[in-house]
Amino acid sequence: MKNQFLLFIFLSCSGLLISEFVFAQHGEERINIYQIASVITIDGKLDEATWKETLWTPVFGDIVTGKAPLYAAKAKMLWDDQNLYIAFVVEDPNIWAFKTIRDDPMAGHNPGCIIGHKPNEQFQGGWGPFKENFIKIYIDPDGDGRNYIEMHVNPLGKICDKWQVAPWSQSTRDRLGIPGKGSWLHPADPHPEWNCPGLQVGVHTEGSINDPYDVDDCWTVELAIPFSSIEAVTRHGKADLAFPPRAGDTWRMHLGRRYRASHDAPDVQYWTWPTIGIPSCHEPDRAG
Repeated sequence: MKNQFLLFIFLSCSGLLISEFVFAQHGEERINIYQIASVITIDGKLDEATWKETLWTPVFGDIVTGKAPLYAAKAKMLWDDQNLYIAFVVEDPNIWAFKTIRDDPMAGHNPGCIIGHKPNEQFQGGWGPFKENFIKIYIDPDGDGRNYIEMHVNPLGKICDKWQVAPWSQSTRDRLGIPGKGSWLHPADPHPEWNCPGLQVGVHTEGSINDPYDVDDCWTVELAIPFSSIEAVTRHGKADLAFPPRAGDTWRMHLGRRYRASHDAPDVQYWTWPTIGIPSCHEPDRAG
């Protein structure tokens, strides 16, 4: 019998053969994620039998209202002793992306925004408005709103990954009882200089990229995130956390998709599962 660990999801999760949804307090949703013994090749194609047997999450909805999206996005999750596996399928009739350099922020306009090797370097000037299409992941193993991971991947396979000590909003930090004011650069104390060791990402497109004259189908993303790398930035001396998780452990996560019809389109949509209720992804206590 396969082992499982439970994740409260702020966005999306799924289980192998069985997916259990439990609506807990504060609108939380719980899903069983199952351990696998077979090998997964990280190429973005999701053609292994284990992926095919795994149920999708519900289709992501508007981050504030839960309204159905214009184009569907959903996810699956699995794990083994080494990695947490997350897969996305993202419908898109016009697949586009421009950024290719790791940690050149999806919000930045040019490589001048690239984060250096010192903690918080170049953060003080801000990153500007988001420009790219991407999927996003938040991981908070103990669900306390502290020391959580954020990752973005665009259709070209470009990665932005960081961890941060606390949420951006002071009101959120106050609600979670997070003391102190963080670093001198920002109370949230973000660490965008961090590159997740051993992270594997594969992207596959059903259609063309950056060709507005045809109609595309979708793009898929596949990630293998080492538990050892998650542990390095989230444990912080907490002996009760296990990496890999034990059967019955609960983690908080948030998964979503940012949609913009073109690089210059005025409207931007965030579609997530479950719904947050406010236009902010950095609300760990509202995560699944």
